[in-house]
Amino acid sequence: GLRREERQRQAAILLGDDWLGQIPAAEPIILCGDLNDGPRSLVCKSFGRRLADVTCGLPNHRPRATFISTMPLRRLDYIFASEHFTVNAVRQPRTPTAKLASDHLPVCAELELRLPDFAATQEARRE
Repeated sequence: GLRREERQRQAAILLGDDWLGQIPAAEPIILCGDLNDGPRSLVCKSFGRRLADVTCGLPNHRPRATFISTMPLRRLDYIFASEHFTVNAVRQPRTPTAKLASDHLPVCAELELRLPDFAATQEARRE
């Protein structure tokens, strides 16, 4: 949405019981897209209560502006992920192709799904 109230309502719906709220905490989640809002906004903070902003989870990586692609001034595009993932790499290409493809620059992340400790799970089942 382009209006703040609309974005906040959309975030509340996404986090509500009909969408992400119905996914058990043990299940992995990735949410990504153009949120049309800055990182300190209520929208990003509300997603941040359940998920981590992956561009902030990598040491020595500073999130970059993604909009407008030809001269990025604002960060509007995000990847949020549950604690089930390790962030291995984040790329925010600023190539001529990326600038031409959209009015937003891409945000790319290499995430590794941490599998549960199956030995511990098997042991817990035996008890």
